[in-house]
Amino acid sequence: ALVPDPGGEAPGTLWHGLPEAARARLDGFEAPFGYEPRRVRVRAAAGEVEADAYVPPEGLRVSDRDWSLDDWAAEHAGAMLLIAEE
Repeated sequence: ALVPDPGGEAPGTLWHGLPEAARARLDGFEAPFGYEPRRVRVRAAAGEVEADAYVPPEGLRVSDRDWSLDDWAAEHAGAMLLIAEE
């Protein structure tokens, strides 16, 4: 989960020009978990830009360890793929 951390980093992909249908699917996927899109400032190759990021609901307990795609895939990918198919 993204959490406020001045000076922190969270590597990722910055998408531009997503079609409305794709954005609606992302919203539909994240909403049941309580995540909401929020405008944030990110550092990109072209400099600092505004972007939407899905942030957890207030009070969500998050791990102290850094997020890892490999760890997430091992723990959650199967269930998430089933949810995404709906």
